[in-house]
Amino acid sequence: MSKELAAQIKMQKTHNNEKYAPNFEEKCAIKIKCKGDYPMLRFTDIRNDQVSIANLWERFYLTTMNKELLTPLTQAEYLFNNSDKTNASNEELMEGLRKFTWDFGKVPIRNGSKPRKVILTIKNVGGVKADWLFKMPNDSAIEMEAWADPGEPTKEQAFEKHVLDKKIFHIEPRGGSLAPGE
Repeated sequence: MSKELAAQIKMQKTHNNEKYAPNFEEKCAIKIKCKGDYPMLRFTDIRNDQVSIANLWERFYLTTMNKELLTPLTQAEYLFNNSDKTNASNEELMEGLRKFTWDFGKVPIRNGSKPRKVILTIKNVGGVKADWLFKMPNDSAIEMEAWADPGEPTKEQAFEKHVLDKKIFHIEPRGGSLAPGE
């Protein structure tokens, strides 16, 4: 309550020996301070039985990716994360996203050659639960009718389709949840 309002209440006037309070309208105000947080993930480790950690860290651009992960979401990232709520194509959604190349190196194609396994460790460094998901280029693809003409794919689209169709790599798990500090 303001000092002025308190003074008005104390100074009640008397009229014909009856006390009455002056007409006034009490105005209220509230001051709230809040501190918010949003999920923040960070790559903390990368391992492979054939390549050094330092080499993998550089080939996967993990320092640059960690810096990017600490920034707030852009409008393009928000739209991409909510792609099920839009009619935009995958290419349109990916236009505004920052792209990172992960260099897995070359694996010889011989009978009995062992696939290369790269293990990435992520940690929730934020103060709230973080849900994460690896979205593949074909995750938001729509089944087209046999009569529909999808048009000619670009070289990049054709390459992505080839990699996905041949199952050249596999990500496991594709998503999950991490509590703060996990």
